[in-house]
Amino acid sequence: MSEPTRYRRVVEGSAQRTVIERANDNTLETVIFGLRLVALWLAVLSLVSVFMTIWTADLRWVATLTASVILGAVAGYLGFWTFGNEGWRRGPQG
Repeated sequence: MSEPTRYRRVVEGSAQRTVIERANDNTLETVIFGLRLVALWLAVLSLVSVFMTIWTADLRWVATLTASVILGAVAGYLGFWTFGNEGWRRGPQG
């Protein structure tokens, strides 16, 4: 038979974060919020561009639609998926 598994619990205090680390965390949260806001704003702009393309049949609205879809997809991927919460993607782990 094999030996029983032994568990050792290490209890430490919370890690002290420096001022720089806290500033980096705050900056990253601001960037994530900005990316999500831009993605949502570009989604609304895409809808407006679709309606205006139908209404005016102008190629400038088609170009606006194309740019807003591409940039919105990039901003949404970065803001909601890459920098998103782990629980959003995989659900509760436990």
